[in-house]
Amino acid sequence: MRKPRSNVTRGTPGLILLVFASLLLAATLVKTIRARQQRVKDEAQPLTGLGDQSYYSSLSGNDFYNPSLVFDAAPKGLFRRTVVPVTRPDARMQRHGLDSTGKLIVYTESHIGAAARKSPTPTRWFLKSGDNRYVEFGERKYYPAFRAKG
Repeated sequence: MRKPRSNVTRGTPGLILLVFASLLLAATLVKTIRARQQRVKDEAQPLTGLGDQSYYSSLSGNDFYNPSLVFDAAPKGLFRRTVVPVTRPDARMQRHGLDSTGKLIVYTESHIGAAARKSPTPTRWFLKSGDNRYVEFGERKYYPAFRAKG
């Protein structure tokens, strides 16, 4: 005579393990897809000045008369052009790259206008000095006072 099989588990641990493995696989797929979408989104959007905490204080003794901002687009150096930092929205400033020290990020304005269409290379460069505050660098604007010798 056969014994009844009513009290015997019928693959329940295996079924639980299969459900757990499929949920783990689904969670891994969702995480991978979201990470890939974020990477594509970061590459598509231009980087702005939002969140940058490396603020400019000074690069040399006298930024107005010595070319102190040096980076790839300006290997000879640029001069400080403003005494007081100018106000620009962080979201409108576009990152260009790092300066020669590797500590500060150089910015340009990212607005599209008639002047931007005429000259593709920017002539105004900025270093961040606070939230929505930037110091402008460019060609020499200030010259030392003339002193006659003799």
